[in-house]
Amino acid sequence: MAKQQSAAPRAQELYTRFTVAQRIEHIVLLTSFATLGLTGLSQKFVGNAVAEGIRTSFGLRVETRSVPAGTLPRFELKARRVVREAAG
Repeated sequence: MAKQQSAAPRAQELYTRFTVAQRIEHIVLLTSFATLGLTGLSQKFVGNAVAEGIRTSFGLRVETRSVPAGTLPRFELKARRVVREAAG
């Protein structure tokens, strides 16, 4: 039988794949995507027990009630367009 030659271990070369700012950006993106996914799925599958648990843990319960059309007060803080004429 022939002896197997073992290769001498080479020194590992390290390459920076992402900068610190890019790593932080990826963590924030992953966290926000996961949060949106969990909250969106819990709204889609309303009767599911897992969805109810997610909604309860995130506090996504909002009390609502129906009111007749035209009974809500008009919102008065609308933006107004201001046109300034150039002097001349």
